[in-house]
Amino acid sequence: KLWLRELPEPLLSFALYNAFVNTSGTDIDVIVALVHKLPAANIAVLRRLVHLLSRVLANEQHNKMTTANLAVVFGPTLLRSSSDDPVAEMRDTPKVLEMVKAIITNRELVFPPAAEQDLSTP
Repeated sequence: KLWLRELPEPLLSFALYNAFVNTSGTDIDVIVALVHKLPAANIAVLRRLVHLLSRVLANEQHNKMTTANLAVVFGPTLLRSSSDDPVAEMRDTPKVLEMVKAIITNRELVFPPAAEQDLSTP
């Protein structure tokens, strides 16, 4: 998570921030389109991360990491504004969490299984 936080730009990019936070978490077609507007390197890292988070989620009964908890932990790191306005950040936090939950929950739609076949090995 530290590596992600120290990136000069978040994985979900400053350029697409407003588009992501202004999209409903239930509008998966728009979310998929936005994710695929990201640079190829961002998509590759996000695909890997979401795959890892889905594995963490599969053990929710033992680790208590629900989709909501994972969104709280990773959301602000993955999707943040270039603005330093704390009021805007607080206002957008629920939307950021909703978006990250939607990406994790709809992993197979955002990243079709054929694109993940090589993720089983480190």
